[in-house]
Amino acid sequence: MWRAAGVSPAAAHPDVRHNPPKSMKKKQQRKNSYRCRKVPRSCPSGVKDLGGRPRGSLKRFPFVETRLGFMLRYEVPAVYDLIVRLSPPSRRQCPYPTLVEAVCAASTDPVLRKPKFRRYMDEYIRDGVYCRRGKRLTPERARYYERLRERRLEEYILEHWDEIELRRRGFELP
Repeated sequence: MWRAAGVSPAAAHPDVRHNPPKSMKKKQQRKNSYRCRKVPRSCPSGVKDLGGRPRGSLKRFPFVETRLGFMLRYEVPAVYDLIVRLSPPSRRQCPYPTLVEAVCAASTDPVLRKPKFRRYMDEYIRDGVYCRRGKRLTPERARYYERLRERRLEEYILEHWDEIELRRRGFELP
């Protein structure tokens, strides 16, 4: 209709623009130049993606729920209590790896010489309190680890009874 009359659509309607202004082009270029950091996840066909954390990523847990913290709390309770006391209040949930390593190196407990402990310590140095899955205390684990913890505390107290008595009376150890 307009072509027959020899009038262009832009002339007929002044609001219609063929070329966007330069500022819009820059915005579009800037928006498209950002790097996408999301990890693409493949979903089986017909299954809705429910979202959540990407598979293989790490989640933050309290120190007690990491493998090292769980082991220390239930297998070496005296060392765990010492680590918690020596940690500053702001770092109780995630004590410094150097502090944990120093306290464990000073201990004479044979549990801390196992390869399992070294493996957990290396993991804690590398990832901190971030892990794929926290180790929670289930009712089955609770029965086993509470008995183990009580037995280890009793053994520790009996081994160091003389030192404990001297400290209760106010004497310093040589």
